[in-house]
Amino acid sequence: MDSITLVAIVTVVIFAVVFTAVLVSQKAKYNSLAAQAKKKQEDLEEKEKLLIKEAMIKAKDALQNEREQLNEEERTRRQELSRQEAKLAQREDVLEDKIQDAAEKEAAAQKKMDELLEKEDYLAELVQKQTSELERISGLS
Repeated sequence: MDSITLVAIVTVVIFAVVFTAVLVSQKAKYNSLAAQAKKKQEDLEEKEKLLIKEAMIKAKDALQNEREQLNEEERTRRQELSRQEAKLAQREDVLEDKIQDAAEKEAAAQKKMDELLEKEDYLAELVQKQTSELERISGLS
């Protein structure tokens, strides 16, 4: 082998070794970048899961707060309705008492009217008897 061939072979071998070293280095960088990208993607996916979980918790809390507020409003409305019902029942009782009083007064007035009519009839009968007696006495004289 002559020296040029030997130099060419050594050059090719050195080139092959350097090329292989560069390829290995590039492959290592690629693998490193790929691992970093995968790690970032996993981190992002984990962060996404956490954000979704936090959003769900916030939504549940908001829903619970809204439910509690609605329950409180309903309780308040029921209390107001109960107060109004009690007030109406009280008014109804007062009106029933007034009706009862009016009915009793009417019955008392009717009783007095009946007594007065009886007295009037009695007095009219007395007047009739006295008139008859006076006419009889005046007829005698």
